[in-house]
Amino acid sequence: YGNGSGFFAGRVGIGTTAYPAEMLHVVGNSYITGNVGIGTQNTFGYKLAVNGDIGARKVIAEVTSAWPDYVFEGEYKLQTIKELEKYISVNKHLPEIPTAKEIQENGQDLGEMNTKLLQKVEELTLYIIEQQKQIDIQQQNIASQQKAIEEIRNSLK
Repeated sequence: YGNGSGFFAGRVGIGTTAYPAEMLHVVGNSYITGNVGIGTQNTFGYKLAVNGDIGARKVIAEVTSAWPDYVFEGEYKLQTIKELEKYISVNKHLPEIPTAKEIQENGQDLGEMNTKLLQKVEELTLYIIEQQKQIDIQQQNIASQQKAIEEIRNSLK
């Protein structure tokens, strides 16, 4: 395989006796003590840096912060819609969600963002439940008013 210069000119197989089908073919577990760059030599200090698309069937990001089920606890302070509207008007983003500039400068922790997005979904669910309660009350009031109007019409005949 070698060309005599200490470099391999062809394909390299580790843990295999067959000529490798890929440029590097590793059979078995691998342990790398440094950083790995795929499509890049600069890993920017990350253990794995990829310059290109990544395809995966499943990615597990371990979450280190509390999962947002706390939103459904009684002591959770949900902002009013007016408070939320004011915050968005002033800050141009949702509370506790980084700005576009912050993401561009620092990137985004996917596990953290997934947690924050679920928190926002759960908050939206609480807003919807509250709105449905208000709609139900309004429907009851409308039905009561329609009944009263019908009674007045009937009494005028």
